[in-house]
Amino acid sequence: MEREEWAELSVPLPDGICRHCVRWISGRLRDLPGVVSLEYDADRRVLRVGGEPDLAALRRAGFAARREEGG
Repeated sequence: MEREEWAELSVPLPDGICRHCVRWISGRLRDLPGVVSLEYDADRRVLRVGGEPDLAALRRAGFAARREEGG
């Protein structure tokens, strides 16, 4: 699947999150079905999730996600 076809979601992270926690959360997200890529945006405090992630699996894992605007 080419990147242009991917859905892009944002998973908000709490203020003041440390790098270790970002890596830990990234590892949990990476293991979910449909996740192809992850990118951390420190300015916005979100993880961008590329691919076709299973939203129900994201919710079961305890993550809220929203579609990226202007992908």
